[in-house]
Amino acid sequence: MKNIYKLFQTYSSIIWMQKSLACKHYYIRSCVFACIIIFITSCRNTPNYNLSFENIDSLGYPSGWTFSQLNMGYLVTIDTSVSQDQHLSTSIEYVFGSNGSGACTYELASPLQGHEIQLTGYIKTENVKNGFAGLWVRIEDINQEIIGFKTMADSGINGTQNWKKCSITIPFNAENADRIYFGGLLTGSGKSWIDHLQLTVDGRAIESLPLKKLEKAELDKSFIRGSGISKVSLNDQTVKNLTNLGMLWGFLKYYHSRVESGDLNWDAELFRILPEIISCRSAEEANKAFEKWLDRIGPSQLASKPNLINDSLVKMQANYGFLFSDNTLSPKITAQLKKMRDYHLPIDDSHYLSFNKDVNNPIFRHEKSYSGNLYPDSGYRILALFRYWNYINYCYPYRYHIEGDWNEILMDFIPKFLHAADKTDYAKICTELICRINDGHASISGNPALDSLQGKMTAPFDARFIENELVVTGVSGLDIAEKGKLNPGDIITSIDGEPVKGLVEKYLPLTHGSNRNYRLFKMAANTGWLLRSSRTSMTLKIERGGITKEVKITKIPFKDYYDKFLLHLTETRKGRGYKLMNGNIGYLYAAQLKDKDLESIKELFKNTKGVIIDLRCYPNTPMPYEYGKWLKEIASPFASFTKSSLLRPGVFVKDMTVSNGLLESGAVKYKYNFSPVYAGKVIILVNESSISQSEFTAMALQSIPGAVVMGSQTAGADGNVSGIVLPGQINTMISGIGVYYPDGTETQGKGVKINEVIEPTVEGIRLGKDELMEHAVAEILSREIER
Repeated sequence: MKNIYKLFQTYSSIIWMQKSLACKHYYIRSCVFACIIIFITSCRNTPNYNLSFENIDSLGYPSGWTFSQLNMGYLVTIDTSVSQDQHLSTSIEYVFGSNGSGACTYELASPLQGHEIQLTGYIKTENVKNGFAGLWVRIEDINQEIIGFKTMADSGINGTQNWKKCSITIPFNAENADRIYFGGLLTGSGKSWIDHLQLTVDGRAIESLPLKKLEKAELDKSFIRGSGISKVSLNDQTVKNLTNLGMLWGFLKYYHSRVESGDLNWDAELFRILPEIISCRSAEEANKAFEKWLDRIGPSQLASKPNLINDSLVKMQANYGFLFSDNTLSPKITAQLKKMRDYHLPIDDSHYLSFNKDVNNPIFRHEKSYSGNLYPDSGYRILALFRYWNYINYCYPYRYHIEGDWNEILMDFIPKFLHAADKTDYAKICTELICRINDGHASISGNPALDSLQGKMTAPFDARFIENELVVTGVSGLDIAEKGKLNPGDIITSIDGEPVKGLVEKYLPLTHGSNRNYRLFKMAANTGWLLRSSRTSMTLKIERGGITKEVKITKIPFKDYYDKFLLHLTETRKGRGYKLMNGNIGYLYAAQLKDKDLESIKELFKNTKGVIIDLRCYPNTPMPYEYGKWLKEIASPFASFTKSSLLRPGVFVKDMTVSNGLLESGAVKYKYNFSPVYAGKVIILVNESSISQSEFTAMALQSIPGAVVMGSQTAGADGNVSGIVLPGQINTMISGIGVYYPDGTETQGKGVKINEVIEPTVEGIRLGKDELMEHAVAEILSREIER
């Protein structure tokens, strides 16, 4: 109304001016009428983002909004009887489960400018306990990395309260932002209602602001609420047809220019072709459907000449599945695909795939998680399989390390994904698939169904596999009443009546890792399969000093354990990461080192006989280059990389080799003013907990002349990670680049090179010894310095 009033004030001024010029009245009336028409038209063009939930689509959802599904434990729905603003509101009600949440979500392209976002809305609650009702905002960049996130966790509403106006504010960087997600949230039990939301940027309503332009693929929201495919009847031919579809869909995703440029929503295209392929009774029928599909998509833009890659640069050739095998596809299709492959015109900033500019690991972009549903429909489940299979096929540098034939694995898992009975079965099958790639980085996080499957309770003690036995290593978490039931060094032979050796074979396929030692390490952790369950106690058969007995141990809630673990991790990082041992040995614990520590370390350690660098942890600061300058005088290479080829997706080519050290090879010392490097012995400690950055650091520091790596096999998972999201709230990662020694020696699976293998013993654990540390100290004290 204020705007209209100001408009008519302007009209009055026009009228007065026209009168003063003795203009005709009909001209004045025409101007006023024209201005009113312009005003009304401009109002019509103002976007309606449906932030009061009043516009309902054909499926009964408020337009533009997505809701958590009931299998998340919360019922999110439109309420026609309760509202704050007009006629409707959205309600979120707890139904079952624990440690979950229900949410309504709206997605917007980022505004073109601004510094601060504020979300305002009204919330009503009823019996909200053990949590809160509130608003939330998340900001992501173009690579789907979260660059801003805020909830009302510290100011949320609980209990029973009438409509209350709430707001949250979050910093905003328009240059980096690509997407904004926001809405209402309920954690804990009870019920809440959300209505009359308003989003502003620097105080201006979002409806009045220009937003970043969306590509055509993002404008296609045809299948945002479901694939429309609920049940699939399978036979051998259908599985073969779907296998070919998955391989063809993936090839086109990374080789067809229209898909790469963002012209087509590739998930939606899969859902459009799926019903037709499912109904095909023969390979011939499926090939005809594929031909029509390719015709509808149209030709791909091609390079003017073949893209050839020098064989000497290739570490791993591409795998195209069965696409170019005889009699798989029709000659017409095969010819089209060969042309796309051989004349592929790469796009640096492809819609679905880009690469980190610094280290070249893949970034999977614009991939919808279709969150809010732990048990996605059949179409979404087949999408999850196809998406993951092709990620690995085209972007995983260690495809040749996969357990089994990757092509056959796709065919084998199609029935498993489509026959998944419920959210738990689906999460378990996804876990099994992900574990097949043999990658220590391929953990799965944030899935409530998988969390429930493993169990809400865990053991109050620590254990590791030592000398092929499950051994208790720490008992600090035991209740006072149960102290003495377990001691460090006790061997656990069975858990709740099941032999440990049988449990290991049962859970190995569901435990990620690049090698068996790391898988056993993860399995025996409090977060792993062996020590978790839904039982409140566990019965253990243990061996101690040649005597076997049974003990019953009270378990603790996994959440309590994890909270304590995070607190311990935070406190550990606050500690000092360096000290003197025996007066003449320096000790560095990488998890506690800070960026600022190096100069103090140099001064403290300058007269020591040796330094022990403990990498049985994850480094808190980068060490390869700065510590390399302190410990190594003449630079030398310590690692080489491979990366995915832009010309031929799926081909991995040799990339740069990196070096560390103070002076470049061949440098003349007197030309430089430099501090002398450390002159003592360098010993590096590693074990199965050494992973990723720990392993890369070990590779860098073991290139120091005379350095000795001691310990046992490391995790064998190096290289910067790339995140993956799949339907059903499956979040995982892969090693995104290949990491090798300069001579080409593998690190994936094998781990770093070890000079002296020293493994812990059951007796050492019983006596509370750090046997590896003792060997390292003895090495420094007994050997002459070899520099």
